[in-house]
Amino acid sequence: MKTIIHIPNNKAKLKQYISILRKNGGLVEFDNYIFDTYSLFHTTYECDSSKCLKLKGKKYHGCCCTDYTVDIEPKERKKLEKFIEDNKEEFAEKYPWVLKEKVFKKDKSGIYLNHRKDGSCMLSVIKGKALLCLVDLISINKGLKRTEYKPAVCYSWPLETIKVDKKIFVTTICGHNGYYLSQQTCALGCVSGKMDVVAAFSLAEQLEKYLGKSVVHKLIEVYAEKLHAEKKEKKQKRGK
Repeated sequence: MKTIIHIPNNKAKLKQYISILRKNGGLVEFDNYIFDTYSLFHTTYECDSSKCLKLKGKKYHGCCCTDYTVDIEPKERKKLEKFIEDNKEEFAEKYPWVLKEKVFKKDKSGIYLNHRKDGSCMLSVIKGKALLCLVDLISINKGLKRTEYKPAVCYSWPLETIKVDKKIFVTTICGHNGYYLSQQTCALGCVSGKMDVVAAFSLAEQLEKYLGKSVVHKLIEVYAEKLHAEKKEKKQKRGK
């Protein structure tokens, strides 16, 4: 597995959530994985900051890039510093604050991306009603692989992989499980369940990157078999 496997914020609450899912048929389990099929296949997620971003006075709020901190590892900081240096001319011309202001902050808890005075992430720009990531914009323009530079916290969210005893629980942060995952970000609009795209499909790239294609393909296969079996069982009950 290529991602950092998190430890539970609250193990008791997480186990309670898994028990509820198991009781209600909301899990798929194979190999070393436990998949939350309710979050992956029955709730939606779409990254569209124009649906979340709000302006109050002179400060932006309402989306993950404004309301929450991005903690990064030292190696991620080095990659971002290289990204900024390699694209210095474009930053100077279009996004000069990145070169003039303090991009990173560090305290006893770790290293974080700074926010600007207007509340936006230092490595973002407001265009129209949306907040756009500069790592994404420049990578697309220059044909770079954004995953080489984008912090894992940003890229993987709201996908969560959590160590539970000897297994890995795979879920997505959303409105119905925030309490059990101890995640305040569950209140954000993009995971409210009001978007159009099922999380498993909008996060297909992330799932394949972190779990591998073979695991994702097996998940879809096993889940399809589960649905078929449930449909068959319902049909048999109606026939009795």
